[in-house]
Amino acid sequence: KFLLSNKNVFLVNNSKKGTEEYSAWLKLKKNKPKITFNIFDFKKIKKIKDKRDSEKVTIGMVSRLAPEKNIEYFIEIANRLINEDKKYHFKLYGEGYLKRSLINKIERFNLKKNFTLMGVKKDIISEMQKMDVCFLTSKYEGTPNVLLEAQSVGTPVITTDVGGTSECIVKNYSGYLINGKNLDEDLIKIKKLLKNENFLKKRNVSFIKNKLKKFSSKEVINKIILLYA
Repeated sequence: KFLLSNKNVFLVNNSKKGTEEYSAWLKLKKNKPKITFNIFDFKKIKKIKDKRDSEKVTIGMVSRLAPEKNIEYFIEIANRLINEDKKYHFKLYGEGYLKRSLINKIERFNLKKNFTLMGVKKDIISEMQKMDVCFLTSKYEGTPNVLLEAQSVGTPVITTDVGGTSECIVKNYSGYLINGKNLDEDLIKIKKLLKNENFLKKRNVSFIKNKLKKFSSKEVINKIILLYA
């Protein structure tokens, strides 16, 4: 608040929801934070020729293994789905200090045959391309680039409705929201989506790129220039 008393100082946030939350936190009636989205340019990616395995559904998540990512919730979703149908195979990419406790939970649920910790991969975009669906179960977020990366190869995403997640998806086309607080309620929605064969098909990346062009370097840089003009 002291800094904002200076007319040459302004706040910047990378999502509309983040702007609203910071304004409420600081009780700002004026000088509300400006918005500049993360830069993400959709690039041409070579398509995978192989058709998806109709007998197997690969569900992935790319995340730092830290508390705010709520990965235990992802494991609980996996446990419920795998116990109902062994066609579901989960892959978790990333490293972090919660790794040992997450392994313990996977072993406790007896999921090792259908749940793999993949560690860090150099070409994560190619890994996302192999997924049938990409999850994000965070408790809070800014603007998660991981959702943009998954959509850039046409992979649909299911994410908790936190921070700027709803702003970086094409809602109910390439991205679907869950609450992340009520497992039974979220599973009803997740199961309904997974039972729809069309849901597992890759999305039209050109359509997504056009809908999410606010993240393009050209648009973001132009807005940053206007902020400082």
